[in-house]
Parts: sequence; C-alpha cells; structure tokens
Amino acid sequence: MDDPSTLLGGMLYMNMTGDKKLSDLYTPEEYKKLENYFSDSLNTPLALLQRAKPYFLAALFYPKMMKCKTPSGVEEELVGLAKEDKKEIKGLETIQFQASVFDSIPYQWQAKELMKNIDSFSFYKNEFEKMVRLYKNQQLDSIQNMDAADEFGSDKYDDLLLKNRNKNWVKRLDSIMKNESVFVAVGAGHLGGEYGLINLLKKQGYKVDPLLNK
Repeated sequence: MDDPSTLLGGMLYMNMTGDKKLSDLYTPEEYKKLENYFSDSLNTPLALLQRAKPYFLAALFYPKMMKCKTPSGVEEELVGLAKEDKKEIKGLETIQFQASVFDSIPYQWQAKELMKNIDSFSFYKNEFEKMVRLYKNQQLDSIQNMDAADEFGSDKYDDLLLKNRNKNWVKRLDSIMKNESVFVAVGAGHLGGEYGLINLLKKQGYKVDPLLNK
C-alpha cells in the first residue's frame, strides 16, 4: 500500500472481466439516473468508469456520507505513520486477489446494490454515521449485527467477503507472528463474530486482549 506503482497497477483490476460495461447492467432509464448522480453529486463523469465493477464504485459514495470537510481514510493515516517510522508495509492479500473476489459476485447483483445506494442514500448515510459511532465506541457485536442486516445485502456473499478471507489471514498471521512483533490493521467487519479474526485467533491458541479507546 505504500508503493504508488502497485496502487496504479491495481486500477486495472477494478474493471469487469470480458467486455462488460455498466450500461449493459441497467435499463436506459436506470443508467441515465446513475449517470446523472455521478455527474451532479460526485462530480465524476460516468463515461470514465464504464467498465468498473459496480461494487468498487460504491466506495465513491463514502466521502459524501462523512461530515468532515476533508475525509481521510484510516489506511492513509496508517501508511503515513508507518512511513514516518520507516516501517515495512505488507498486505495480507494482493489487489489481484481482492479484485477476483468481486468477480465471483454477479455483476448484475452488484449493479442492483449500487442503485440501492443512490435510491436510499439518506438511509445509508445515517447507517454509516451510526456504524462510525459504534466503531469509535468499540462495539464490535453491534457492527457485526449491522453488517448482517438484510438491508445491506452482503450477507448473501458472507463466505466470499469475510469468512474465507479471515481463515486465510489467520493462517498467514500465525506464521508471521511467530517470528516478529507486528501491527495488523483490518476492516472492523472482519473482527467480530464466530468467524471473525478475534475468535479465530483464540481458537488458534492466542490470547487476545482489547486495548480500550480512550
């Protein structure tokens, strides 16, 4: 994540496989609505993103859901801190693998979820703010319950997006942590629940203690 060439190369994997385009996934009326939203609300011409996986495009909505004037992702902040201390940064997955996960989820379903974000933007904005509050208060079980709620829809592909990846990460971490002390950062949705990293690490024999956010 600290190598610009890796991130630039990863942009190629944002695209759908084959000759699929966004306009193929919507009716003309739906596509026009999507086009207008990206132009008017996101100041982004949809023509530049014609072949992007719909699930990736949903990430462009997050800055609009945040109250801060200059949103900055947790990843950016951590990369900045690591650079200051000259720490090596490695990923638990490659960008290619992450992209392949989204290729396993039907593009038509992704397109439907993207449109839901537009049609119910106010609802998702409120839910996003609630999730941020829960994250700051370290209420992992509540975050887990929100992730599993029907309105978010991702529970249908929970194995692909969370469970299988968490199991692979624990295997990798088990070999890494035996040799050196490391700081590991993952999305909050990967932490809680039966197949969350915390429980899987405990099953592996690790002692897991929380550090309270004060």
